[in-house]
Amino acid sequence: MTKIETLKLMAVIKTAYSEFNKTLTEEEDEVAENLWHRMLEPYSYESCNNAISQHIRECKFAPKISEIVDRVKSTIDPRTTIPKQGTQEFERMMRMWRLAYERFGVQFTQRELDLMYGQKRFGHLHLVEGGA
Repeated sequence: MTKIETLKLMAVIKTAYSEFNKTLTEEEDEVAENLWHRMLEPYSYESCNNAISQHIRECKFAPKISEIVDRVKSTIDPRTTIPKQGTQEFERMMRMWRLAYERFGVQFTQRELDLMYGQKRFGHLHLVEGGA
């Protein structure tokens, strides 16, 4: 997610909850924007927007970052969702996938193998249908 998208989400929250970050100084507001962006960056704008919309429909108080992340995570299928490259979550998933592939022969799509080991190194293997 981009910083602009994070700011759009925060604007939605500010519109729905007039007290959200109202008492922050300009410097504190910038710190809050950066924090929200860092915490939500691994997730898509669409999934965060859906989580915020659901929160607004169900809750009287503005969401905490952790509440948005929990809602987003509850909708993610870990077998089909790949975190942003370069994040700790991505590296952890790649280690787990490599272990499953090397030790247990778990089959992956071509896209998943390319992410684990680099492009086109496994074109000769029988892979799970639906890759790429």
